[in-house]
Amino acid sequence: MTLRKVRLDLAILVTVLVVGVLLSLAIGGTLLSTGASEQDLTEVLRSPGLSHPLGTDHLGRDQLSRVAVGTRNSILTALVVVLVSGVGAGMLGLTSGLVGGRFDLLLQRVIDALMAIPLLVLVLAVVAPSGLVMAREATAGPIAAFGFVSLSFATAVCAAMALYCARTQNFQSHQRWATRCFILLASPLLLRLISGALIVLGQESEWGYRLNAWLSWFIPLAIYEVWLRCWSSRDGRYNTTNGLLKTETLQ
Repeated sequence: MTLRKVRLDLAILVTVLVVGVLLSLAIGGTLLSTGASEQDLTEVLRSPGLSHPLGTDHLGRDQLSRVAVGTRNSILTALVVVLVSGVGAGMLGLTSGLVGGRFDLLLQRVIDALMAIPLLVLVLAVVAPSGLVMAREATAGPIAAFGFVSLSFATAVCAAMALYCARTQNFQSHQRWATRCFILLASPLLLRLISGALIVLGQESEWGYRLNAWLSWFIPLAIYEVWLRCWSSRDGRYNTTNGLLKTETLQ
């Protein structure tokens, strides 16, 4: 079995596990939607246990139920966005083709105007607001806030590069940039897990939160970069002297 085959099988396995966990949480969110909003002031800030596997918050609400409901809502939102955008774009294209004339020309000019916008600027306009919201809600000062803004910017850059590589049909580079984007998008979940672990261990502090705002996305991204270069060098696709791809100019 070649190294490339091993990497492919590992990627498929990880993808199946992640999707399975998310779907399980989504289904659980439907079953536990009532418990997620129930307050019990006698169970405030409980540590994880049999009755509350992830503990409770400051209002006594079960954290596992809240995570499950949030996962369900996120998946439903993503499905609705994909369906609405896909059906809407398809109907608009069919209408343009059938009607033709001025409507078709107007639609072409609108698409040309959107295509003229630099890709990075367009993606930043979509992604940046989430980082600004996280920065505004940061409770440990400007260090944590800047970490969230940097996370948002890095996510936008990775998404823009993934789109660019897909447009230029550089699919291996597209896979790498898309993986980086996925790691950054999943980092808020790691942030929550680390914060919960610090609370359980009684080590919660402002400096812990500040470090978490940076390390929760920087370390996973660094681990992926090291793993990528190690596996690529073994597979013979990296030049060991300068770290550049032999067959690709953009990684």
